[in-house]
Amino acid sequence: MPKIKDEISFLRSRVSRYRKLLIAGIILWIVFYLSGFLTGWWVIKGKLGSFPPVSSRTRLLVIAPHPDDETVMAGGLIQRVLENQGKVEIVYLTNGDGSRTTIIQEDKKVDLSPTEFIALGETRIEEAAKAASILGVKKDDIFFLGFPDQGLTKIYNRNFSQADGIGISATTKIDHVPYSEAYRPGQAYYGSNLLNDVKEIVIAFKPNIVVTGHPRDNHPDHRISFTIIEKLRSELDPHCKIYSSLTHFRGFPSPGGYLFPPKKLFGGDWLSLELYPPEIAVKKKAIEVHVSQYSRPQDKLLLDRFTSRNEIFEEE
Repeated sequence: MPKIKDEISFLRSRVSRYRKLLIAGIILWIVFYLSGFLTGWWVIKGKLGSFPPVSSRTRLLVIAPHPDDETVMAGGLIQRVLENQGKVEIVYLTNGDGSRTTIIQEDKKVDLSPTEFIALGETRIEEAAKAASILGVKKDDIFFLGFPDQGLTKIYNRNFSQADGIGISATTKIDHVPYSEAYRPGQAYYGSNLLNDVKEIVIAFKPNIVVTGHPRDNHPDHRISFTIIEKLRSELDPHCKIYSSLTHFRGFPSPGGYLFPPKKLFGGDWLSLELYPPEIAVKKKAIEVHVSQYSRPQDKLLLDRFTSRNEIFEEE
């Protein structure tokens, strides 16, 4: 009997210990969450400037490296411009057809064929069109260029012209745009063609605000989207504002309900656009339409953090 009592006592002490660890973990999580919330509030209110008001004269061009970036980067701003009777166009540089993890998640296999990546691109076109519609953007105002996902930097830097040799997608194994819904179906994968496609849209639309990827984003497709707009700066109206939006960066976005720049990037001309609850709800709905990117728990967690009470942009 004493031995049994000793074992019971030992088990109780173990349970008590684990209970204390669990409570401590919950408390730490709450502190971490609130610290993000309070820090975000302090940065936004105390350090970040306010994004300038938009009006019926606003012409916003969003350069999205991939489908879903239009919503992540500027879903709230898009709504705000349209609510004020402004104009919005979205350019998708790629169709997001290079996501191996997405196909592996769905098909449960590692050996993937080029046709499966093209099928993924078709799916993401449909998702992007639905998301844009939810945000209020008309189908005629969205453009899919169809250049290689995760291959823009190579094509722009190494395959700029015919003299450099044509670029080939690492996933679809094709050297041209394979999508009938694209801005220019069959367009050869040269960096000059990528630049000229964006240039044509810029000249025709005449934006006075451009939102693009951040030059220090961890994803090369996002960095090259900024490079392209920088290259075309002379084609823009002298008063056109260029804003970069960060998506991929270690530790970003932090939890807490507010977006604020990572410490390593803080110090530039960062601006915050505070969103109204209905705008946040619509942005979340638009993100959730990107089902192919919203299925894995880790991806869902990351995307949900962008449905915060604000969007941040760095003026370039």
